[in-house]
Amino acid sequence: MQQVEIYILTGVLSLFIGSFFNVVALRLAKGDSVVYPPSHCPSCRHRLTLLDLIPVFSFLFLRGSCRYCGAGISAVYPVGELMTAVSFVVVVATFGFTREGLLQLILVSLLVISTVSDLKYRLVPGSLVYASAAALFLLRLLNFTEEYFYLLGGAGIFLLLYLVYLCSRGKFGGGDVKIYALVGLALGLLDVALVLFLSAVYGMVIIIPLMLFRVVDRRFEIPLVPFIWLAVITTYHVGYMDIYRWLGM
Repeated sequence: MQQVEIYILTGVLSLFIGSFFNVVALRLAKGDSVVYPPSHCPSCRHRLTLLDLIPVFSFLFLRGSCRYCGAGISAVYPVGELMTAVSFVVVVATFGFTREGLLQLILVSLLVISTVSDLKYRLVPGSLVYASAAALFLLRLLNFTEEYFYLLGGAGIFLLLYLVYLCSRGKFGGGDVKIYALVGLALGLLDVALVLFLSAVYGMVIIIPLMLFRVVDRRFEIPLVPFIWLAVITTYHVGYMDIYRWLGM
């Protein structure tokens, strides 16, 4: 199978995985079961059919409204599905079907689910973070490739941002601290520093214009996880070594 065909197949399959990630994100945030009840409209509680559950296309076909009651469907659903497709294709293209690729798939899965939850409820599910931490830690040890460098990345960024969390008196989210720690465990000390920088830049580029045009006010609680996800996707292709080369160092 040609690489392009692999990427297309990965993208299509991951759209359906993203649909499941939406369920996980929204139900975990509310403390509900992930498997029961079956998918339904949150407004009228009508059970959804297969035609209602086609990733992205059902949202577009139904024009963002429930087929049965006409209530609006949150845009986080197609966003989560598209983010999953982009994430999986980028990881497969960068790492292939390897053990390192599996580790990065766990990371981007965590980031997608956390993004959906953060956008909808400004909450990162703790149980998901801890399960992901255990999986990433185990896989990092099994990779036997400079594992101490990655462990240092996770521990170092956690300690730094935990101090920021304490100094901010909780204004910098504790869930974001844990997310960054897992990014450090997956990418290492230098690349997580790049992710921290890029996520701040992306946040300012997007949020400041929204505030200037009064789309949101200064009391708006900024969801940080989407910017972390975008920074991680960028870092897969533009790591710290690329920046050194561009700067002539």
